[in-house]
Amino acid sequence: MPPPRPPPEPASNDARPKPSKKAGKPTIGSASKFSKDGDSVSKKKPKGSKKKRKRAKERGDKRARKERRAKQQREEAEARKEQTRREEEQRREEQKWHAQNPKPGISSQQGDREKYGFQYHRWAKACETFFEDKEAPFPRPHRYGCKQKRCIRGDKLNICHHDVEKTLRGSGMYSEKWLRKERLRWHPDKFSGRPEVRDEAQELFQLIERVREGEGESVKFE
Repeated sequence: MPPPRPPPEPASNDARPKPSKKAGKPTIGSASKFSKDGDSVSKKKPKGSKKKRKRAKERGDKRARKERRAKQQREEAEARKEQTRREEEQRREEQKWHAQNPKPGISSQQGDREKYGFQYHRWAKACETFFEDKEAPFPRPHRYGCKQKRCIRGDKLNICHHDVEKTLRGSGMYSEKWLRKERLRWHPDKFSGRPEVRDEAQELFQLIERVREGEGESVKFE
């Protein structure tokens, strides 16, 4: 007969179920801190951080203003340099033109050419480029800043018929016949294929017509 089995040993403390975690116990990554006694300690922001951010923002704004001011000064300097270059180029061109066209005598045509010939010369060159190159801008006669009354003004070209008359007188060929020929050169029907410049051509056509109609009037030039 087999010997009797020994009674089972009582369960150890390790085998007992562990109590559940208390509610509210902080986990890893929690924002709150605990003291040695386990009491919660609130996370405080370091002193002076708001002032530091404000000072950093002020320094950034000041640096941005300084950079904008420097950029504006550079652009203004470049614009002045470009303006000086254009004026110098125009002065040299005018000197060259006067050298090639000696001062005339008393003739009215020659006097007009001496007075307005340079601007006509520039405009005539712009006209040649315009008719040869479809991408070239529309050639606008020089604007003299007319202060006379009863002006017929062109809004597109920003000139009046007196400006056109002065420019055309600089050709040295100013006459009724020549004006009719010059007027027809700008007839709007000839620019039906170029709608982007048709309005300017029509305006110049009308201004030259006004000049032609005023042929024989005593026009005071400045």
